[in-house]
Amino acid sequence: MAKRTRNSGNTAGQIDQASIESNTYTEQAGARKVIPAGWILGKVLGNVSTAVEIQPGTNFALYNNSGTVAFVGFYPTGAAIVPSATNSVAIPPNSYLYLNSGANNFIISSAAAVIAYQMYDETKYSLANQ
Repeated sequence: MAKRTRNSGNTAGQIDQASIESNTYTEQAGARKVIPAGWILGKVLGNVSTAVEIQPGTNFALYNNSGTVAFVGFYPTGAAIVPSATNSVAIPPNSYLYLNSGANNFIISSAAAVIAYQMYDETKYSLANQ
């Protein structure tokens, strides 16, 4: 499918950037590009200030709903580890952070204001995830 062009006015013959065809086809590759659907919301874990067991390799959107910096960490065991600047990742105040759990089985945050959302891409999504 060829790129769409405009047919009127001063822009005649220019590529129509608003057309999905212009964004999904590339002449150099000779085929359609793949446009991902984006992230899909899975389970809402909620407050993770105590260790919560998770699947290894899970993507997370973490929201810090406070006015101060919070910390979140992924760990292989559910031991009572308190996340801090030395063993975890900082989440800025009132911000989202996107992380993957890697090979770890537990997630824990330093504050009750941290809310965790499991996120799936189109390769991992299934109705069983819900």
